[in-house]
Amino acid sequence: MLKKDKQKVFKDVWSDDHIKSYLERTPYGDENPDFYVLNIAYRYMVADDFARLVTFFKEAGRDVDAVGPEGKNMKQLLSEHPNSEDYLAAL
Repeated sequence: MLKKDKQKVFKDVWSDDHIKSYLERTPYGDENPDFYVLNIAYRYMVADDFARLVTFFKEAGRDVDAVGPEGKNMKQLLSEHPNSEDYLAAL
């Protein structure tokens, strides 16, 4: 049996424009657009890129305390996830 001996390496460097493009994403239903952007970014970005997104997000006047469909904001949601400290710090 082969043993997995290497960690994933992320070599992609995301440009500011790529990260800012997440600000243009919109939900399909009636989900809060600000919550949606943060949630999608959390799912697809490494912590450093997420922190950059949050800076652009705040500069655009968006709401980091927006509530999602489950009645929780991103801080509450992230506090339930292991290894999310860097993401929480960005908010």
